[in-house]
Amino acid sequence: MIILNGVCTVAGGGGAGGSAWVNKVGVSEDGATYILTSTVSGYANSHAGTVESISSAGGYAEQTQGETNKDRHFGIDVSDNPTSHLSMDYSIYLTSAGTIGEWENGADNGALGVGYATGTVFRWHISADGLVELLKDGTFIYMSLVQATTFPKYGNVSIGTLGGTMKPIIFGPVQLGSPPSNAVTWRNKTGCLVGISNVLGAITTPSGATSTQSLTSSAGGRCELTTKYVGNNRVFAVGLTTLTSVTDIAQLNFGLYMFHGTDLYVWESGNNRGLFTKALNDVLDIRVSTSGVVTYYKNNVLFYTSTVTATFPLYAGAAFVHAGARAEQVRLY
Repeated sequence: MIILNGVCTVAGGGGAGGSAWVNKVGVSEDGATYILTSTVSGYANSHAGTVESISSAGGYAEQTQGETNKDRHFGIDVSDNPTSHLSMDYSIYLTSAGTIGEWENGADNGALGVGYATGTVFRWHISADGLVELLKDGTFIYMSLVQATTFPKYGNVSIGTLGGTMKPIIFGPVQLGSPPSNAVTWRNKTGCLVGISNVLGAITTPSGATSTQSLTSSAGGRCELTTKYVGNNRVFAVGLTTLTSVTDIAQLNFGLYMFHGTDLYVWESGNNRGLFTKALNDVLDIRVSTSGVVTYYKNNVLFYTSTVTATFPLYAGAAFVHAGARAEQVRLY
């Protein structure tokens, strides 16, 4: 194996930085480009695996798309010998209509609401925690609720349409992304995992985590996050807590309750302090003075002052109401 620019390749095979193919059934392989072409129709009749894989330390498998008018699956699995798309642990369904869906262990999780074009790059990424995320051209589009716990994960392809093609799969190490300055280090994680750019994703509920860093009476400080999702069914809260482990929003002494749509609540130890609004990319923060005065800001504009005096130390905390919710860009200053 050769490491080239942080990408794993197989010596003597694969080409273009991709892994060599194995266990090829119902496909022909171009010796120059290593592109597979199905010679028969039907997922059970046309498939292959890779030599390279993602190890237990995490990493990624990515593929650049060619045509958009053939039904195909690109996935990852503990086996390098798929029998169809139904055998893959995680799979992208690349439809002949230019849209995509997601399958896991033979179960159809539905359409993802995005399309693809020739040249689109899809990446399966597994963090060191085992959080499985799907990226399209470097942008997050899907998070699995099933933690990756068995390794290695080989690349798998299955082609449903006669004449459909699959380009080589490229493997690489864990991608840290771009964690924000002063990003918290999450600990005591229950039902949630850390992914790219320090995102904390809930795969079940009740779930939550706290930071190793804290605010003290000698310095005060603030807990800050950026709104990265405005929609339904991904409810969670981020705030400050005196506890070192949380799984419920009531355990946050001072919290920003990220409710459905644009609704934002101030939530303190289980008490609703009022309904406010949020929008995509709003910067929200909870500030604590050295004397324990707690104030809430949105885009540097004060919108609520607490009547409760803080005690120290205070840790950043996140608690999730819905599996699939993600706490992104949480910082502690």
